[in-house]
Amino acid sequence: MSRAAGLASSTGRAIIQGEIQETTNDKIAALLMTFMSVYDTMSLIEKYSDKPLWIAVKKEKIPETQSTQVQGFQWEYPDHLIMGLATLVGGVATEIMERAVGTIAAKRVRILLDAGFLREINGRIHLQSNAMYFSDILDSVAKARMHASAWTAEDMNSGGYLYHYTLGLSEEGCQYTKELSRKYLADLLEAEAKFPGNERAMVISLICNALVGNKV
Repeated sequence: MSRAAGLASSTGRAIIQGEIQETTNDKIAALLMTFMSVYDTMSLIEKYSDKPLWIAVKKEKIPETQSTQVQGFQWEYPDHLIMGLATLVGGVATEIMERAVGTIAAKRVRILLDAGFLREINGRIHLQSNAMYFSDILDSVAKARMHASAWTAEDMNSGGYLYHYTLGLSEEGCQYTKELSRKYLADLLEAEAKFPGNERAMVISLICNALVGNKV
């Protein structure tokens, strides 16, 4: 299990035998995913961890055998935009990617192809599969930071949008907003199934700070 999870055998053994009382969700997830699906792993951690890192939303049309774990890949600009363009129905030509994000696209497409995230069919770039990719926290933060830094007001000209809000809530209200986020993510998956096409590639990041305030 440790080898399959990419962990040192001593680390995996110590976690499984309870010799390590505190460890990261990423390491536990890596071990669980050697025999569990991505969705079940995320659901289990969200249910029992006091600091869950993910919101588990199941993508019904994906066979569990297509779930893949992504750890340690060095994301760079404009990888998140390239991945978004690759979701277009029928794939996308490299020339279109270069027009959208610049000449760096060709180099990053080759790197993403070699890493197994993309595939090329008849000169067009597609996602490797419709799999659910499971990212560790560092991977997710890197992509969200890259996304935010690359966004400009010009993105609104093609249908992009931006929203930022702060609010003070009770603990119950905090959990309620998380459920709202879960519903939003589930609705996005429904929209993907209901409105497939090649006119727009939507790249969406969802991130929230929940700061501890006054406790009675």
